[in-house]
Amino acid sequence: MRKSFWAVTVLGVALGSLSLYLAYQLLDAGISVTYAYDQQTYLKRDRAVLRELALDLAKGAKREDIVGFLSSKYGTNYFVKEEGLVVADGVAFRFRGDALADILLDGETESQTR
Repeated sequence: MRKSFWAVTVLGVALGSLSLYLAYQLLDAGISVTYAYDQQTYLKRDRAVLRELALDLAKGAKREDIVGFLSSKYGTNYFVKEEGLVVADGVAFRFRGDALADILLDGETESQTR
């Protein structure tokens, strides 16, 4: 009788400890996900401000100006030129004709601020 009492007690303590550990892990994961979501929201806001600032400063910038700047700073292997688009390290410069129209960051297909 005594052995079974201690076996049940030890098993109960072990299961209780495991339950507490799992509950803590779940809470910790929830907090981490919430923190990451908040950081992503702030990053999107900051990127939108930076995009607008860059577009305002680059008014009248021509495709050849941007390509020339990228070439002089980073070399010609750093960026990809496509029709209406110049992509450099996750930043895409979209052109209408020869004039800069938009700046897209990290795989965006459309500007999030317009």
